[in-house]
Amino acid sequence: MKRYKYLSINFDGRKGGVNIYCTNPSTINWLYSVVKEYVPNASGRKEVRDLEGKVVFVQLYRLDNQDFEMANWLFRKACEEGWYPLSPYYDGPEDAFMSDTIRRVTFRLIWEEKE
Repeated sequence: MKRYKYLSINFDGRKGGVNIYCTNPSTINWLYSVVKEYVPNASGRKEVRDLEGKVVFVQLYRLDNQDFEMANWLFRKACEEGWYPLSPYYDGPEDAFMSDTIRRVTFRLIWEEKE
């Protein structure tokens, strides 16, 4: 049977920040370290842990007003590392990518584990 890991990268234009949820805690740590390389003042305000105490969700703030760009960049970095993109969820007007009216974007990805 095939096994998958799941990753979600979310930008919320109303609240700001980038949310990362992943079934693989090492991926969250990797993405956070990538963010810190480019935005040293970035911080994780909230972490959620699973029953084993592993971090599965983190909210990132203080991204130098580049939250939307950071979400897109993290999506691209994950794809470059081998994560497979699923359909994104997008909430906003049709021209939002060309304006400041975007409300929310969620990038969903999966990773197929090798047997």
